[in-house]
Amino acid sequence: MRFILAIVLAATATIAGPKSPHGVKPRVKNGDTIKLEAVEVFERRRGESRITRAPDVGVSVINAAKKVERVYIADAPTVLATNTARQAFSSIAGINVWESDPAGLQLSIGARGLNPNRMINFNARQNGYDISADPLGYPEAYYTPLLQAVDHIDVVRGAGSLRYGSQFGGTVNFIMKEGSRNAPLSGQVTLTGGSYGFASGYAELGGTSGSTNYIGIYQYRRADAWRANSAFDQHLGYAAVSHQFTPALQLKIDATKMTYLSQQPGGVTDSMFNVNPQTSTRSRNWFTSDWNMASATLDWQVAQRTRIRSVVFYNSSERKSVGNTSKITVADNGSPRTVIDDTYANLGNETTIRHDDSLGAMPYSLLAGLRLYNGTSARIQAQGTPGTDADYSLYNNQTADGFNMRHPNANTAVFAEMVLQVTPSLKIVPGVRYDNISTSAQGTYNLKGTDSSGATVWTYPSISQQRDRGVVLSGVGASYTFGGSGIELYANATQNYRAVNFSDLRVTSPTLVVDPYIKDASGYTIDLGTRGSLDGTINWDVSLFAIEYRDRIGELSKTNEQGVAYRLRTNLSNAYSRGIEWMNEVHIHRALGWSSKSPTLSWLINATVLESRYQSASNSAIDGKRLEYAPESNLRTGLTTSWNDIRGSLLVSHVGKQYADASNKEFDAAAASGVIPAYTVVDAVIGYTFDRYRFDLGINNLFDARYFTRRADGYPGPGIMPAEPRSVNASISVSL
Repeated sequence: MRFILAIVLAATATIAGPKSPHGVKPRVKNGDTIKLEAVEVFERRRGESRITRAPDVGVSVINAAKKVERVYIADAPTVLATNTARQAFSSIAGINVWESDPAGLQLSIGARGLNPNRMINFNARQNGYDISADPLGYPEAYYTPLLQAVDHIDVVRGAGSLRYGSQFGGTVNFIMKEGSRNAPLSGQVTLTGGSYGFASGYAELGGTSGSTNYIGIYQYRRADAWRANSAFDQHLGYAAVSHQFTPALQLKIDATKMTYLSQQPGGVTDSMFNVNPQTSTRSRNWFTSDWNMASATLDWQVAQRTRIRSVVFYNSSERKSVGNTSKITVADNGSPRTVIDDTYANLGNETTIRHDDSLGAMPYSLLAGLRLYNGTSARIQAQGTPGTDADYSLYNNQTADGFNMRHPNANTAVFAEMVLQVTPSLKIVPGVRYDNISTSAQGTYNLKGTDSSGATVWTYPSISQQRDRGVVLSGVGASYTFGGSGIELYANATQNYRAVNFSDLRVTSPTLVVDPYIKDASGYTIDLGTRGSLDGTINWDVSLFAIEYRDRIGELSKTNEQGVAYRLRTNLSNAYSRGIEWMNEVHIHRALGWSSKSPTLSWLINATVLESRYQSASNSAIDGKRLEYAPESNLRTGLTTSWNDIRGSLLVSHVGKQYADASNKEFDAAAASGVIPAYTVVDAVIGYTFDRYRFDLGINNLFDARYFTRRADGYPGPGIMPAEPRSVNASISVSL
């Protein structure tokens, strides 16, 4: 009974007023007692469809009339331990992936002409709370949830800015697994091994006892990796417990710890890549991350039609790197290396209240929220030791390029959205958000100069910068459903904003310079599409989109007075991205009328055609040029099949030609700029389940293509970052 009550409470997220817009019966209140109507809960049949929609109204979010896509990880065509992003996101339209480290240690994805670097243009979340270093001040995600621990991923495009924050890309929200609802204790152990010394051990244990659900997860991964000087090892621990105090009150607490150490082989030049992409000329570069997060989520059904969710989250983490960051064309002579030492301490709260009621005959759901956030990021860049090991101690912080900075950052936001059911078929979704943002930089940096005699003199100027601004974002969406067909038209227009990061205020790099007058970028996103299903045989989500940027931040290739090439990060110009995103899934076995005893066979096609250009009347070098990392075509297509206990999939990924900088330079001797040629990769997975055992065999890059997806201007390069060739991985899982 307690289990049923817990499920009923979760289901109240979709319960509206006297006539619910979501088709669920209302609850009845007598005195101080809330009577709950019976609600049938059905388990989702995994593998039925790769195209899955999130509910229009969730506990603390409104998805109606937005471009929202959901990926259930159990359906992903991959050996999960490898954390291969192109496979995990294969059913999300237009995702562009950087494959620049082994085994997905850092997730770098972009879309619609947005830079993929560590999800910097997405609001990255886990269980609804922030996981990046600083969501506005430094929105880079050095932590990526391991796929084996994830239940599903929600991707909300640019319209997510009203609920989650101002990023142009929208939101990627990883929802972690919970313990079994059907047993007090159950678990799973998975062992995976593969090419280049890859090995992984994964264990989870959880269940439900009375009103308490719990889960604990641990994973260890390591590999020698394909290129020399690329070995890594990683540990992840995750635990969560939720308790149902009453049918109307639930508290969930979770904690995450992830650590890893990886050696970084550096980049290669174009000629090195063409001769031997396995080449590494850097043996002294290292990177480590120690990520520690915790959250507490309170769900409270305060009244018949009103629900509150309050999430407190904390992040105390660090990342460190040491190595030679000079151009890859300069030999490493064993001199002292560069150390970057970052620590992050972030505390925040997001509280939302949802009220379901009706205006006359028009049911509605109103969601309003408050966000309070305060974070301090500390960064030291200095000269390190001349050694070869992962030693992050400072060797000389007085007579070398470097800085010592603190970045206090604060954000207060209020937001509101509403779903108004105007007719049984038509929904209108207006929304507004106000952000107060403070981005600061305080500290000193080392400045090299000369005195009157020409002797070298070092000075240590101080910096104290603060940018405070208030930003209002608004948006409106609409959706129309054709009768009981399930076919929907949707449209949305929402403003976006990209705040200047603290890394935009000060950086010391041999290849990168920041414009001191850089400013925030703004713009808007428009989506117009259709989605639905025909008799469960054909499922689709096809949409047109447009993004308009003002003062887009990017990088230009420049040459200084001494003839030395460098990259300048600045407000380049206005720009736009326009295109079509096509997701289609055909269940061939249903279309052909195969019997239930026959194999299943489904075909998935995920295609994006993109046009993205700079519009600059003042800078002819970039006017009309394509945006960086914006391929004009992006295609993923494949077949999945199952028969009794056997399953298999074949995935083809094709990504068109891209450029690494705004001037669309074709070639750069140092390889930090230049073209990124089109590439095609084929992946295959086959699996077998027997009793409590599951076997999976995956072959990534089946035809051994030689390609790369990124040119780095700093870590982990600089230069071309070659992608991994063919690799084979096998796993065995045992359910306990």
